[in-house]
Amino acid sequence: MFRMKTLTFVWLLVVLAGLVCPPVAPAQPQETKRDTTYAGSASLDSLEVKLSRRRWSRWLSDYVFIRRADTDSAEVMATAVVESESQYMPFAGRFIRTLHITQLPLFSAKSGGTGGALGVLNKVHIDTRERVIRGYFLMSEGDPLDPFVLADTERLLRSTPFIQDATIQVVPVTESPDSVDLLVVTQDVWSIGATGSVRGVGKYRVKLFERNFLGLGHIIEAEFDVSRGRSQEVNFLGLYRIENIGGTFIDGEIRHVDSHIENRPQLVFSRPFRTVEIKYGGALELARTEEKNDAGDIAKSLDTWDLWVGRAFRTREAFADDKDRTQFTVSGRIAARD
Repeated sequence: MFRMKTLTFVWLLVVLAGLVCPPVAPAQPQETKRDTTYAGSASLDSLEVKLSRRRWSRWLSDYVFIRRADTDSAEVMATAVVESESQYMPFAGRFIRTLHITQLPLFSAKSGGTGGALGVLNKVHIDTRERVIRGYFLMSEGDPLDPFVLADTERLLRSTPFIQDATIQVVPVTESPDSVDLLVVTQDVWSIGATGSVRGVGKYRVKLFERNFLGLGHIIEAEFDVSRGRSQEVNFLGLYRIENIGGTFIDGEIRHVDSHIENRPQLVFSRPFRTVEIKYGGALELARTEEKNDAGDIAKSLDTWDLWVGRAFRTREAFADDKDRTQFTVSGRIAARD
């Protein structure tokens, strides 16, 4: 029968690791928000404007972006959506010399973000830390460029809850034909907010959240479910989540439920199969449920743990064809309660 003090100590170690340790060599990517690149999209327009302001990146802007005037014909529009890895194919096998990260402001000049209230938000916002962005990279400086892995990295960045858009561009190195530089352009989302709903007279729910705490990519949530009837019930759910701890693509989460029915502290570690590059995945969940009686006192408690581990294998066809991302997974699960 485990003790919650032990769990709290383990969790504090994880939080400290996420705060002070640099990411290790990146593992693999995650579910994607989109598998395609849209030429002329609004988000890319924003990137184009920002890149064109700097002399060193103006050439890259001209090289990468298709002008709107060139996309008027139906034929061009029909081919505007392309496989995201296709733009990296000409550079396959070249060595990655350097990785440059450029972060755009939350609100651009087009949206009036350079002045007024939006300008203030740009100034007070803490940008995602560079080491957090690097932690999602599946390749390192000095590695040969793999178009499919690089496309997966771009998708991973876009799928995070704290990045609105991300684009990775390959820049040839004139003095070294076998090498390339990578330019990563990201734009954060405004991460602080609140939601709410009303379920009737005196019954409402309020949720406060911060999805990029101190630019670390950590998620904090607090939810209150209020019922002002005879029982005057206020239920609480608190959550602290660290995604991709140390670049391992292991997520850690601690949550606590305090309701009129039960108290439930919970600790979860998980590593989902986000891409075909991830061979091993799994999850571990530790929880204690303390049931309350009508007087609000603890009537009984129950400790539980749940573990599953899996191994992913690529099919024979996938090994023969890089474009084939098919794989199958073998996994097992064990759970217990006390």
